[in-house]
Amino acid sequence: MRKAFLLLLAGAFFTNIQAQELKLAKGQKFQTTTITKTAMNQQMMGQSLEMNTDITAVDEIEVVDVNDKNITLSKTAKQLKSSFSGMGQSMDFDSNKPEDLNGPVGSQMKGIINTPLNFVLNPSGTIAEAPKMTGNAMMNMAGDVAKGEAMPGFIAIPAGIKAGDSFSITGADGDNKTIANYTVVSVNGKEVALKMNITANKTNTVNQMGMDMLMTLKMTTTGNATVDVASGFMLSASTETTTDGTINVMGQSVPMTIKTTSTITGKKL
Repeated sequence: MRKAFLLLLAGAFFTNIQAQELKLAKGQKFQTTTITKTAMNQQMMGQSLEMNTDITAVDEIEVVDVNDKNITLSKTAKQLKSSFSGMGQSMDFDSNKPEDLNGPVGSQMKGIINTPLNFVLNPSGTIAEAPKMTGNAMMNMAGDVAKGEAMPGFIAIPAGIKAGDSFSITGADGDNKTIANYTVVSVNGKEVALKMNITANKTNTVNQMGMDMLMTLKMTTTGNATVDVASGFMLSASTETTTDGTINVMGQSVPMTIKTTSTITGKKL
């Protein structure tokens, strides 16, 4: 009896730690639409600065190559709409409007819109190589992805999972560390519904308007997602993220808080 119990316990243990891999094939194409609302508060010289941004992004993703060691994805931003208000100013941008694309905001976005960006992933879906993003450095630091993190829009699902199971994906690159914990809500054969809790610590030096800024961020994300079991592609998600951090620039430390809500809708092309 004791031997049988130990065998069952060992089986449960090895089931829990089995390899998680994305199941993608060369030539597969996907589209994601992400709607993000961000509220940022900065404390500077005794004053509170509020900035709000709404962004809708439509991206197309193609699997460029798959081998035993990694997966290469090409991600292209097809449309970007944003609305900004803060510091007594407001600004709207739509990449589909030529007058916006040729304006002051568009000059920062031309290197992003309709420009393929290649990401190299480990089989588990974490990023081995990520391109350097252009545009607003501060917002990129808060919302961009980096080496060691899971690729947005994809979650590697372990085989044989069932409701109530949990698994995690962790990544690190220097001072940047991410731990993503998932709990399985339901499985219908083709799709799996998950609850997620993700913590990330990011430290990086960015340049904004000719000034070097050291940004240190602690991010906590909670939410729900529905994932295609066959590929690991995210079909939908709803998340809330709280970011606390500091910006060190010109000898001053500026605290900031960012609240972000996001909804993602994905489809296979």
